[in-house]
Amino acid sequence: MPTSLALCAVAVGAVVATPTEAQGAPAQGLVGAQQVGAFDQGAGLATAAVATKVSDSAQLTRQAIGQSRIQYLAAVKQAGAKSVAVSLRARRAVGYAKSKLGGQYRWGGTGPRSFDCSGLTMMAWRQGGVRLPHRARLQYRRGHYVPKSRLRPGDLVFFYRAKSHVGIYIGGGKMIHAANRREDIKVSTISRGYYARKFVGARRLA
Repeated sequence: MPTSLALCAVAVGAVVATPTEAQGAPAQGLVGAQQVGAFDQGAGLATAAVATKVSDSAQLTRQAIGQSRIQYLAAVKQAGAKSVAVSLRARRAVGYAKSKLGGQYRWGGTGPRSFDCSGLTMMAWRQGGVRLPHRARLQYRRGHYVPKSRLRPGDLVFFYRAKSHVGIYIGGGKMIHAANRREDIKVSTISRGYYARKFVGARRLA
């Protein structure tokens, strides 16, 4: 009997202890929940901070892109205006040369009815606001070099090693020039034939 009672006491103690442990479990669960909640709150704040930084970075990027676009458009507008100005000046020079077609060649002539080669180009570009000396070789020192493959109307084209002859390019592989006493002021091709062989360079004035 004493042994049986002892065993019963042990059993009863185990049963009684179980509710006590069970009562402690919700307290531990509450602490765990509070820790998880605190973690979630901290993670939320960190996420919000990162999102704010990303948003600020994106806004700065958009602002930078916007400023770059504005600068780009301004540069394009400025370049376009400059190109238009150059085109107008060149057209005036070419237009003047065309108006003198059929005119007389005269050594040292500067117009208005007779010209030599450098006199014609000098007066043509004067209409475009550019002052040139009255010698072909000296005109070659003005402006900047242009390869033959990139000629455009208004460019000066030069011939012979001494650069002693000059004409004004009008497009399509042709120029207007005061040729000589026999041919006067005329259009000649520079893409083939005699003047193609004698071509030595070209200059762009504006």
